[in-house]
Amino acid sequence: RGKEVLVRGLELGPSTRVLDVGFGSGAFAVWCASQFGCRVTGISICEKSIERAQQFAVESGVRERCEFLCMDMEALEFQAASFDVVTNHESLVYAREKRGYLRGVFKVLAAGGAWASIECNVRSGKLSAGEGEGLATALRGFHFPNLISAEKTMSHLSGIGFVDVEMRDLTEQSLPTASLIMRRSHPVLKLARLFPRERLHSESASEEKNVRGHF
Repeated sequence: RGKEVLVRGLELGPSTRVLDVGFGSGAFAVWCASQFGCRVTGISICEKSIERAQQFAVESGVRERCEFLCMDMEALEFQAASFDVVTNHESLVYAREKRGYLRGVFKVLAAGGAWASIECNVRSGKLSAGEGEGLATALRGFHFPNLISAEKTMSHLSGIGFVDVEMRDLTEQSLPTASLIMRRSHPVLKLARLFPRERLHSESASEEKNVRGHF
Protein backbone atom coordinates (compact mmCIF):
# COMPACT_ATOMS: atom_id res chain seq x y z
CA ARG A 1 0.00 0.00 0.00
CA GLY A 2 2.91 2.35 0.60
CA LYS A 3 3.60 2.67 -3.13
CA GLU A 4 0.04 3.78 -3.83
CA VAL A 5 0.13 6.28 -0.96
CA LEU A 6 3.43 7.66 -2.19
CA VAL A 7 2.09 8.58 -5.63
CA ARG A 8 -1.42 9.58 -4.56
CA GLY A 9 -2.42 12.83 -6.25
CA LEU A 10 0.41 12.75 -8.79
CA GLU A 11 -0.16 12.66 -12.53
CA LEU A 12 2.02 9.85 -13.86
CA GLY A 13 2.37 8.56 -17.41
CA PRO A 14 4.85 7.39 -20.05
CA SER A 15 6.41 10.85 -20.32
CA THR A 16 6.94 11.24 -16.55
CA ARG A 17 10.56 11.18 -15.38
CA VAL A 18 10.81 9.82 -11.84
CA LEU A 19 13.83 9.84 -9.51
CA ASP A 20 13.54 7.16 -6.81
CA VAL A 21 16.03 8.06 -4.07
CA GLY A 22 17.20 5.05 -2.08
CA PHE A 23 15.58 2.46 -4.34
CA GLY A 24 16.20 -0.58 -2.09
CA SER A 25 15.20 -3.71 -4.00
CA GLY A 26 13.87 -1.66 -6.92
CA ALA A 27 10.28 -2.55 -6.04
CA PHE A 28 8.86 0.97 -6.31
CA ALA A 29 10.75 1.78 -9.51
CA VAL A 30 9.58 -1.43 -11.20
CA TRP A 31 6.02 -0.96 -9.98
CA CYS A 32 5.93 2.65 -11.18
CA ALA A 33 7.28 1.71 -14.61
CA SER A 34 4.85 -1.21 -14.88
CA GLN A 35 1.76 0.64 -13.66
CA PHE A 36 2.22 3.98 -15.37
CA GLY A 37 4.91 3.49 -18.01
CA CYS A 38 7.14 6.08 -16.29
CA ARG A 39 10.85 6.30 -16.88
CA VAL A 40 12.40 5.74 -13.47
CA THR A 41 15.94 6.41 -12.31
CA GLY A 42 16.83 4.89 -8.96
CA ILE A 43 19.87 5.86 -6.92
CA SER A 44 21.54 4.19 -3.94
CA ILE A 45 24.98 4.11 -2.32
CA CYS A 46 24.70 0.31 -2.07
CA GLU A 47 26.34 -1.13 -5.19
CA LYS A 48 25.04 -4.64 -4.43
CA SER A 49 21.47 -3.38 -4.79
CA ILE A 50 21.99 -2.27 -8.40
CA GLU A 51 22.40 -5.74 -9.89
CA ARG A 52 19.43 -7.10 -7.94
CA ALA A 53 17.19 -4.20 -8.98
CA GLN A 54 18.25 -4.49 -12.61
CA GLN A 55 17.44 -8.20 -12.61
CA PHE A 56 14.05 -7.48 -11.05
CA ALA A 57 13.32 -4.94 -13.79
CA VAL A 58 14.32 -7.48 -16.45
CA GLU A 59 12.07 -10.17 -14.95
CA SER A 60 9.21 -7.66 -14.77
CA GLY A 61 9.60 -6.62 -18.42
CA VAL A 62 10.46 -2.97 -17.73
CA ARG A 63 14.25 -2.97 -17.96
CA GLU A 64 14.22 -0.34 -20.73
CA ARG A 65 12.23 2.04 -18.49
CA CYS A 66 14.36 1.63 -15.36
CA GLU A 67 17.90 2.79 -14.64
CA PHE A 68 19.73 2.16 -11.37
CA LEU A 69 22.81 4.17 -10.38
CA CYS A 70 25.25 4.28 -7.49
CA MET A 71 25.03 7.86 -6.22
CA ASP A 72 25.01 9.78 -2.94
CA MET A 73 21.61 11.37 -2.38
CA GLU A 74 23.33 14.40 -0.83
CA ALA A 75 25.42 14.97 -3.95
CA LEU A 76 22.95 14.58 -6.83
CA GLU A 77 24.81 14.52 -10.15
CA PHE A 78 21.89 15.38 -12.43
CA GLN A 79 21.29 18.48 -14.49
CA ALA A 80 18.70 21.01 -13.34
CA ALA A 81 15.08 20.15 -14.24
CA SER A 82 15.93 16.52 -15.01
CA PHE A 83 12.85 15.01 -13.31
CA ASP A 84 9.13 15.56 -12.95
CA VAL A 85 8.80 13.60 -9.69
CA VAL A 86 11.29 12.77 -6.94
CA THR A 87 10.39 10.18 -4.30
CA ASN A 88 11.81 9.12 -0.95
CA HIS A 89 10.33 6.05 0.68
CA GLU A 90 11.90 5.83 4.13
CA SER A 91 15.20 7.19 2.77
CA LEU A 92 15.15 10.90 3.65
CA VAL A 93 16.01 9.73 7.18
CA TYR A 94 19.52 8.83 5.94
CA ALA A 95 20.34 12.37 4.77
CA ARG A 96 22.78 13.97 7.18
CA GLU A 97 21.78 17.51 6.22
CA LYS A 98 18.14 17.27 5.22
CA ARG A 99 17.65 20.89 4.19
CA GLY A 100 20.68 20.64 1.89
CA TYR A 101 19.35 17.44 0.35
CA LEU A 102 15.94 19.03 -0.28
CA ARG A 103 17.65 21.96 -2.00
CA GLY A 104 19.21 19.41 -4.35
CA VAL A 105 15.78 17.91 -5.00
CA PHE A 106 14.35 21.33 -5.81
CA LYS A 107 17.15 21.90 -8.31
CA VAL A 108 16.64 18.65 -10.25
CA LEU A 109 12.85 19.03 -10.41
CA ALA A 110 11.35 20.54 -13.54
CA ALA A 111 8.87 23.41 -13.26
CA GLY A 112 5.62 22.06 -11.84
CA GLY A 113 7.37 18.94 -10.53
CA ALA A 114 6.67 17.26 -7.20
CA TRP A 115 8.53 15.66 -4.31
CA ALA A 116 6.72 12.87 -2.45
CA SER A 117 7.97 11.10 0.66
CA ILE A 118 6.93 8.60 3.33
CA GLU A 119 9.23 8.93 6.34
CA CYS A 120 9.80 8.32 10.03
CA ASN A 121 9.76 11.50 12.09
CA VAL A 122 10.07 12.64 15.67
CA ARG A 123 7.28 14.63 17.21
CA SER A 124 7.63 18.37 17.66
CA GLY A 125 8.65 19.74 21.02
CA LYS A 126 11.02 18.61 23.74
CA LEU A 127 11.29 14.85 24.13
CA SER A 128 11.03 13.17 27.51
CA ALA A 129 14.04 11.30 28.89
CA GLY A 130 12.49 7.99 27.85
CA GLU A 131 11.68 9.27 24.37
CA GLY A 132 15.21 10.60 23.98
CA GLU A 133 16.64 7.23 24.98
CA GLY A 134 14.35 5.44 22.52
CA LEU A 135 15.36 7.84 19.77
CA ALA A 136 19.06 7.29 20.47
CA THR A 137 18.55 3.52 20.26
CA ALA A 138 16.73 3.84 16.93
CA LEU A 139 19.42 6.12 15.49
CA ARG A 140 22.15 3.66 16.44
CA GLY A 141 20.28 0.58 15.29
CA PHE A 142 19.13 1.88 11.94
CA HIS A 143 22.21 4.08 11.32
CA PHE A 144 20.08 7.22 10.97
CA PRO A 145 22.26 10.33 11.34
CA ASN A 146 19.30 12.22 12.84
CA LEU A 147 15.53 12.54 12.73
CA ILE A 148 13.51 15.73 12.49
CA SER A 149 9.81 16.47 12.86
CA ALA A 150 7.37 16.57 9.95
CA GLU A 151 6.78 20.22 10.77
CA LYS A 152 10.50 20.95 10.42
CA THR A 153 10.56 19.18 7.06
CA MET A 154 7.61 21.28 5.88
CA SER A 155 9.38 24.43 7.05
CA HIS A 156 12.46 23.44 5.05
CA LEU A 157 10.35 22.81 1.94
CA SER A 158 8.56 26.14 2.15
CA GLY A 159 11.80 28.01 2.77
CA ILE A 160 13.46 26.41 -0.25
CA GLY A 161 10.62 27.38 -2.57
CA PHE A 162 8.27 24.40 -2.72
CA VAL A 163 4.59 25.35 -2.89
CA ASP A 164 1.38 23.50 -2.00
CA VAL A 165 3.23 21.63 0.75
CA GLU A 166 1.02 19.01 2.43
CA MET A 167 1.58 16.49 5.23
CA ARG A 168 -0.48 13.46 6.32
CA ASP A 169 0.06 11.48 9.52
CA LEU A 170 0.18 7.78 8.58
CA THR A 171 0.86 6.47 12.09
CA GLU A 172 -2.45 4.62 12.45
CA GLN A 173 -2.12 2.98 9.04
CA SER A 174 1.45 1.91 9.84
CA LEU A 175 0.83 0.36 13.25
CA PRO A 176 -0.46 -3.05 12.01
CA THR A 177 2.68 -3.54 9.91
CA ALA A 178 4.89 -2.37 12.76
CA SER A 179 3.22 -4.90 15.09
CA LEU A 180 3.76 -7.69 12.56
CA ILE A 181 7.45 -6.80 12.24
CA MET A 182 7.85 -6.81 16.04
CA ARG A 183 6.20 -10.24 16.36
CA ARG A 184 8.41 -11.73 13.67
CA SER A 185 11.49 -10.15 15.22
CA HIS A 186 11.16 -11.96 18.53
CA PRO A 187 12.85 -15.24 17.43
CA VAL A 188 15.71 -13.29 15.83
CA LEU A 189 16.14 -11.18 18.93
CA LYS A 190 16.25 -14.31 21.12
CA LEU A 191 18.96 -15.87 18.98
CA ALA A 192 21.00 -12.67 18.99
CA ARG A 193 20.87 -12.57 22.80
CA LEU A 194 21.72 -16.27 23.16
CA PHE A 195 24.66 -16.07 20.75
CA PRO A 196 26.02 -12.52 21.02
CA ARG A 197 29.33 -13.34 19.32
CA GLU A 198 28.09 -15.65 16.56
CA ARG A 199 27.46 -14.53 12.98
CA LEU A 200 23.87 -15.63 12.52
CA HIS A 201 22.85 -13.52 9.54
CA SER A 202 25.92 -12.92 7.38
CA GLU A 203 29.54 -14.00 6.97
CA SER A 204 30.41 -10.30 6.85
CA ALA A 205 31.09 -8.78 10.27
CA SER A 206 29.76 -5.37 9.19
CA GLU A 207 26.54 -6.84 7.69
CA GLU A 208 26.02 -8.93 10.83
CA LYS A 209 26.36 -5.81 12.95
CA ASN A 210 23.90 -3.94 10.73
CA VAL A 211 21.25 -6.68 10.97
CA ARG A 212 21.64 -6.97 14.73
CA GLY A 213 21.35 -3.22 15.04
CA HIS A 214 17.79 -3.39 13.73
CA PHE A 215 16.77 -5.44 16.74
